[in-house]
Amino acid sequence: MSLTHLQFGDLHLSIHSHGAEMQQLSYKGKQILWEKDENYWNRIAPILFPIVGRLKNDEYEYLQKTYKMLQHGFARNANFQVKEIKADEVFFGLTNNHETFEVYPFEFELSIQYKLEDAKLSVNHTVKNTSNHTILPFSIGAHPGFKLQKPIESYALVFDSYGVKNRHLIADGLYSGMAESMEIPEKGLVLKESLFESDALVFKNEGISSVTMLEEGIPQLRVKAKDTPYWGIWKKQNAPFICIEPWQGIADSFSSTGVLLEKEGLILLPPNQEHTFNYTIEFLT
Repeated sequence: MSLTHLQFGDLHLSIHSHGAEMQQLSYKGKQILWEKDENYWNRIAPILFPIVGRLKNDEYEYLQKTYKMLQHGFARNANFQVKEIKADEVFFGLTNNHETFEVYPFEFELSIQYKLEDAKLSVNHTVKNTSNHTILPFSIGAHPGFKLQKPIESYALVFDSYGVKNRHLIADGLYSGMAESMEIPEKGLVLKESLFESDALVFKNEGISSVTMLEEGIPQLRVKAKDTPYWGIWKKQNAPFICIEPWQGIADSFSSTGVLLEKEGLILLPPNQEHTFNYTIEFLT
């Protein structure tokens, strides 16, 4: 396991081979990602695959067999291989193996590309179904944690789709099936700890494709992801970070059957086909 370092102009990025997870990201000398503190959270920017969120009872059924899998899947705990590296770009790869087969009986290749450009980081995920005969069922998502340099009320989030939205409610990592109406102002949702007392803000099929973070009214960065039906905004109480999370997939609900192929938000990839999930972090100051 090792760190890979990239640089392009004022952008610097370090990624660990364990989980292919970003460790540090800076722009013009300013730290963008939060600095891990296990008193709050033992991750920085995990990759969520082959599930997003939690399974009901932390298990699923496939072909009448039950498999155990913990929240957000195994990619975040897997050791990736560096496949290709340049000064401003790197590809990490993970392929099915005996450990993944114990919890996920499918053949796959997962490739993660980090690429630095002018004032922008692109993170590109490619999932390939390497089977000749079996559909690959999966979900995938991102979970970057951004550093809060000032009190939380100094920050606001601007959604490119605003107005009244349904916030889907969570209990013990699962969706209750209930939602509450929430007004997202055009000028931005001001952050406060009370927003996260009952877990993340989760939005489904609300037409969101970007979220911009403001600090004292000044745009700092923008997370963009097209074709992403689910978004989560999360933080631990009183922790100095905020996570802006585009997802192609979602956790189970109380009423989930536990049958994998009946899971909400699942992508069913045909044999020998590829699927891409991309997001960017754009720096605005």
